[in-house]
Amino acid sequence: MACNLCSSNRPLKKLFIKNKYLLRQCSNCGLVSYSFKQNYDSFLEQQYREGYFNGEETLRSYYNYQKDKPMIVRNFRWYLKQIKKYKKKGKLLDIGCAYGYFLELARESGFDCYGVDPSIYAIKEAKKKFGDHVERKPLSRLSFLPKTFDLITMFDVFEHLLEPQKDLERVRSVIKDNGILTISTGDQGSTWAKMMGRKWTFYNPPQHINYFNKDNIKMILDQSGFEVINLVKNGKWLYLRYVLHLASTVGEGSFAKILYSLVKNNFLGRAPLFLKLNDNMVIFARKRK
Repeated sequence: MACNLCSSNRPLKKLFIKNKYLLRQCSNCGLVSYSFKQNYDSFLEQQYREGYFNGEETLRSYYNYQKDKPMIVRNFRWYLKQIKKYKKKGKLLDIGCAYGYFLELARESGFDCYGVDPSIYAIKEAKKKFGDHVERKPLSRLSFLPKTFDLITMFDVFEHLLEPQKDLERVRSVIKDNGILTISTGDQGSTWAKMMGRKWTFYNPPQHINYFNKDNIKMILDQSGFEVINLVKNGKWLYLRYVLHLASTVGEGSFAKILYSLVKNNFLGRAPLFLKLNDNMVIFARKRK
């Protein structure tokens, strides 16, 4: 089995089984992944259904995306502030736009905004504010004209991609020369990820397929025609109920599950927390001519 990233044929190191999936690590580039054997389009439609955004435990994702909007927007404000150091205006594409919360902020700030997402349910919500500027489409089927966008964002998307290198080639084709690509994803090489091992909440197959570190994400961007201009570690604002929801499902914590059941429907569950575990990285890259 060759590595999804560097195509090395060196034996992949078996790490552990999570959610019934065996995660392996490439001894050459360090990428962690599992062997994906489903039809990807069918998987996207099934995985990112309504329950993904509304707390269905078997999908191990959001508590309630709409109710958590204040914290989600608070995090997006930080992203937008950082992005505007590199691009202050222009045409923007948000890949994995969900309900369009980031697009709302960016539009208020003067960007001409577009979005795509593989979720039928999420795009129905996004269309209420953005109409035909958003569409239900996986990244593999981008159909924009070449060099359309000044800025492309991918927040908590990269780990979901089956073929990240091919997807970056598609992104590169629709972004302008010197356009900015922003990616946020987990850092598998972080101290926190190593400490938590299989209970690290980013280790969440089947939805998270590939797990990157600082070095191999720079490598894949460089190979795809992008120059990394900055990589920062960011914290996130989260409601307590969402933290406990993740800890009890992805983190497999029995005590967290008890606490979650006690606070999820009351004011304690809405307590805001700022977590900076240095396991989340944001990469800003510029397309090379």
